[in-house]
Amino acid sequence: MWEAYPPLPPRRSRAHQISEAERVTRCAHAFGVLNAPVPKGALLSPSEVDQLYRRALQRLRRPGPAAAHPRRREAESRLWAARQLLRQGAQQRRVRDGLVGAGLRPVTRRVRCAVDARALRAYVQSAGPAADAVPRHKDGTSYGATRRELARRLLARLCVDERDSDGMAHVVLAYRHSELGAALVAAGHVVASREYACDRAADPFSLPRELRAVALGRSGEDYDDAAAFPRAKAACVAPCARQIRQFLAHRRPIMAQMGDYVFEGRGLTDRERYDRVKALFNALDMDGTLGAWRARVGLRDGERPLTGFEVQLGAAGVFRFDVYRGVMRHGTAWLAQRLPAMREFVVSHLRAQRDNARLQHPERTLASYVFQEAEGLSREAKLHWAARGGHEVQNLQHDGVVVRLVGGLATREAERQLTQACSHALGYEQPVEAKL
Repeated sequence: MWEAYPPLPPRRSRAHQISEAERVTRCAHAFGVLNAPVPKGALLSPSEVDQLYRRALQRLRRPGPAAAHPRRREAESRLWAARQLLRQGAQQRRVRDGLVGAGLRPVTRRVRCAVDARALRAYVQSAGPAADAVPRHKDGTSYGATRRELARRLLARLCVDERDSDGMAHVVLAYRHSELGAALVAAGHVVASREYACDRAADPFSLPRELRAVALGRSGEDYDDAAAFPRAKAACVAPCARQIRQFLAHRRPIMAQMGDYVFEGRGLTDRERYDRVKALFNALDMDGTLGAWRARVGLRDGERPLTGFEVQLGAAGVFRFDVYRGVMRHGTAWLAQRLPAMREFVVSHLRAQRDNARLQHPERTLASYVFQEAEGLSREAKLHWAARGGHEVQNLQHDGVVVRLVGGLATREAERQLTQACSHALGYEQPVEAKL
């Protein structure tokens, strides 16, 4: 039983909780200590190194909890050593070249993923004309190949050995963070980030949903966090907390009424209306716009306006969409103002990448990685739970994992145990659900 297992790992401080002393002491290299991305082009000049040092030292000595942190002296020593090292051009180049040579996006973990090769081969051989269409991602970009070709590519990467039977095969997936995610971990800003398969064509999770179901249909169950990003946002962005919690507590009636109003007479199923409204709230979580969503779902200007839209919730009050939308816009800027060192790092990274589009709103990128950290900690809690119980992890899916349960554990009991594990890791209630 759950209670007989060893205790969970201690909860770790997250991006919105750590002091500068803690950030500096958990850095992986000298550039991170000074809050600088590893340069790929020109080295940092001595004056740039000195400027970075002074800003970090000011954050360490700022009156308040940071100045009283028990590891402040250790952090100051690391800062001084990093400054002395990186002011010397030859030494800085040696450190930089060593980090680049070792790989700035190291492999975070490997997973042996079971795949239903028999079902994939049947799909390639007998699927109808829809399999020869090129699918698109949620953002409208193309997969670059037909569904049938995507299935063939995955089949070409599968391995079969004595452990595989009944038409099953497997692929070993290596995972790593995005470039910015890995840099933020190395610089101590976050302790986890989203993980991506190094070979995306070998990862069933990268396939369109219906093809993913074919590949992973007999691999296990997908245990996923319910409303992961809004729950993470409510936990660390104070201006948004009240409205998000009201929405989460009543999201089904809110989204159902909004769907009925917006898509009345369009012949959509309840599920189709729900999914379209869910996409709107997901977009608002990450600073998307109402106008862009309206264009995606085919609403003309002025058609079914949501200005002033309200849902009566009885004793729980009234859900006001205008208020919800407004605090979402304000919350991202509020978070960035409270994480100046992380914002500075994100801006430096985007500038070095010449990512002018994201440089216009670096606070949005910052917020995404703060919430990805929560997602990553929840994923790690699931992996720890699976290892303790002897369950087989098959695939990583952002905050979710595909797990083959052992020992006769029921799905509902697994959900309960995973909810407990993930909530402990995050410090707030995070329900986990099996996707059926």
